[in-house]
Amino acid sequence: MKRSRIAVFLLMLHAAVGCDLRYGFMESRFELAKESRLPKWVRMPTGYSRQDVRVVLTFYTHPISEDKVIAVLYGPPPENKQLDENIGTSRVHPITQREHEKGQFAVYPSYLIITVNDISEIFEHRSKGDILYIVDTNEIQTNR
Repeated sequence: MKRSRIAVFLLMLHAAVGCDLRYGFMESRFELAKESRLPKWVRMPTGYSRQDVRVVLTFYTHPISEDKVIAVLYGPPPENKQLDENIGTSRVHPITQREHEKGQFAVYPSYLIITVNDISEIFEHRSKGDILYIVDTNEIQTNR
């Protein structure tokens, strides 16, 4: 009887705080800019082009393990069918980390690295809002 109460309590706590036990707490959700290329780890299904799809990135903060990100590829409206899903890890890019160490947190552009299946991509957050861009190392603004 006591175990069932604990299980019910944990289930209610889980639902109340919005924590997914596999990934952690949902932190934020972004969309990849339409003009940005797709990440190398996204599998584009046959019959679709870049203009047909959108990528939604949901970030999770985990209290014990690495921060996670789920990247979902959706098809065109009105169906918005899920075409692909990738689960990876995210971390702050060293350039942005240096800004954080100086106490500057709301600095744009800022950069993060998302790794899926050992393939890393650099994402740029150019301004306030929920849009991210993929950039290559040589495109990062280092003139701070």
